[in-house]
Amino acid sequence: MFYIAEDAIRPPDIWEMGVTSAERRQVTRLNPQLERYAFGRTRLVEWKAADGRFLRGALMLPADYEPGRRYPLIMWIYGGGSLSDYIYCFGLSDASRENFQILASRGYAVLAVDTPLQTNEPLKELPGLILPALDRMIELGIADPDRFGVMGHSYGGYSVNVLITQTKRFRAAVSIAGVSD
Repeated sequence: MFYIAEDAIRPPDIWEMGVTSAERRQVTRLNPQLERYAFGRTRLVEWKAADGRFLRGALMLPADYEPGRRYPLIMWIYGGGSLSDYIYCFGLSDASRENFQILASRGYAVLAVDTPLQTNEPLKELPGLILPALDRMIELGIADPDRFGVMGHSYGGYSVNVLITQTKRFRAAVSIAGVSD
């Protein structure tokens, strides 16, 4: 049997496993040049939203992570999305255009957040889902409260636009193909 496998620190490759045994063997090394780099590890984190719901996100720590040291944090958002589902994907994303190992290898923490919307008013709802996550990253001793960034693509870009019009907590924002007026 052949299959494709990846995880947060290893890009996708083809593997082989015998039908009658559990022995596995890596068949391809599509990106051998990446083996010399250190990558950020991931973990699930939780926080309480403003409305009392418990939410979670996939946190990618910087490749050189040291407990107790605070890092700049980039938040990846998509209103209504469950981005923590990508915790075991290389680069914390299913798309090659957003590989967050690039940021982790340069000293940034990345938080891909779940933002389950319950209303048709994302302008009102998103800040209560997102801003408590920032507070949680500070509480965990991971994030530098003076160095937050936010990114999103498409509806995530719109979500970025929603946030930066309602808070000054982000020092940088990237809205990729986000609707605005």
